[in-house]
Amino acid sequence: MMYQVLQSPVTTVAYRGCKGHVTVADTETDVLELFSNRKPNSENRLVIMVLNTISSLLEHSTIFGDADVTLISVNKMYRLVVSKMCRYFQEITNEREIFPRETNSLPDFMGRTLQVGTFACPPFSFGTARNMSYLTKEDIDKGSLDGIEMLAFLELSKRLNITWQIHESPDNWGRFNNGTWTGGLMGGLASRNLDAAFCALWIVEEQMAVMDYIVPWNQICNTFLVPRQGVTLTWRSILLTLDATVWGMLVFSTIITSLALCNLIHLRQLIFQPPVKPQKYERLDTSCLELVGMLALAYSPPSGSDLGNTRPVISSWFVLTLLVTTAYSCGLVSHLTAPSNNPPLDSVKDLVKAGLHWGHTYFPTVGIIFEKNNIWHEEFIRRFILLDNAEHSKMMKLGKHAVFGYKLEAGARYFLPTETIEMEDWKSMRVMKECMSRFFISLGIAKNSPYTAAFSEGLSRLIEAGIMEKWQTDVIMRRGNSNVSSVFFENHNSIDSDGPLKLSL
Repeated sequence: MMYQVLQSPVTTVAYRGCKGHVTVADTETDVLELFSNRKPNSENRLVIMVLNTISSLLEHSTIFGDADVTLISVNKMYRLVVSKMCRYFQEITNEREIFPRETNSLPDFMGRTLQVGTFACPPFSFGTARNMSYLTKEDIDKGSLDGIEMLAFLELSKRLNITWQIHESPDNWGRFNNGTWTGGLMGGLASRNLDAAFCALWIVEEQMAVMDYIVPWNQICNTFLVPRQGVTLTWRSILLTLDATVWGMLVFSTIITSLALCNLIHLRQLIFQPPVKPQKYERLDTSCLELVGMLALAYSPPSGSDLGNTRPVISSWFVLTLLVTTAYSCGLVSHLTAPSNNPPLDSVKDLVKAGLHWGHTYFPTVGIIFEKNNIWHEEFIRRFILLDNAEHSKMMKLGKHAVFGYKLEAGARYFLPTETIEMEDWKSMRVMKECMSRFFISLGIAKNSPYTAAFSEGLSRLIEAGIMEKWQTDVIMRRGNSNVSSVFFENHNSIDSDGPLKLSL
């Protein structure tokens, strides 16, 4: 009516950043045509003013979806009420209810029932042995509904006044073939058989095409469990006692001293001709052998009268021999009792150089796990081998197998391996420091769902209040693998043995 009086054309401006809209129409038919092509959700707040009767609009409440709708006619006002059983327009009498004061409370979904998917993926969810349509305190006390994300969902459903039925997926996350998800949680969300799903869902492009993520609550790091930098007690320990520079200086000193002895003998022969008797240090090889013998304390020099003019050199060498052998003996004992560890395996490059491989019962999606155009990552991908549980346990004991998994980076530390690890193998493994890739994790909602904004707001409050971190610590302490804590600590510089150790080849 206003635009008829002003004689101005009607102009529609689309602004996707605004969630509140005021619509003015001549007839209710115009409103029906307008919203037949639009799908409002729970984030939208609509005020619709019709300059005529609105009887048909009152009967077609479904076209407004889950939006907050206020409908105004020439003489009456209505607000859309969505309950568990029905949807209807309720008449309001106060003009202040048209633009209610903004509130911080979460929306009330009036007990709507959601189909929810999960499975046993500790510590995020421990699944359930049966489909459940209601929650009782006894269920939580018995531990049938437990896990970090399970507790978050139960709290959100309580705050949003939502009932639910949990379905445990036998296909876990599902399969992605030819751009389509089938089976599992992702298949259920894609087909809209599930309204929500949770079990450490990565925020990746393939999954975002079929589902809406709410705010992420943690981040995971894809990495490996690698053998600890253990001690290597072999015959090489004899050489590792002294630094390479010291060994080089000893060899150089032996050669120089041998040349000095030979030169002194030849000088004496030139001065005193003919010599009284042949000298043992005339030959260079003989001089070297005797000097090495003294260095090993396996040979003693002759008496002073037989040494002649070489006596000062031999005496000095013998003193040096005593100092070197004493230092070497102390160093060897220290190296064997408290040896230094081998260099740690902290990157994929270190794994490649150490000759390690990795494997599983199936070939994973390496495209999103490893870094593209990284030569060391590409080389390690080629070292993948298919192994069953018995084979990879044997390879782990040999110290040549790395176990792929991912760790939680925020809150209480926890590592989730993708292979079965025996109890005695945990102590010999540690978490590699390099992350091949990182992904945020969150709960998933069906695409274009009216619950996305409400769940995201509710989870944000749980994160900001520290409740998610508290649940993470609590679940890991109660039901986590106690062996996992050992893989985050560096190895100590001592030998875990009560008796003596022998050198081995």
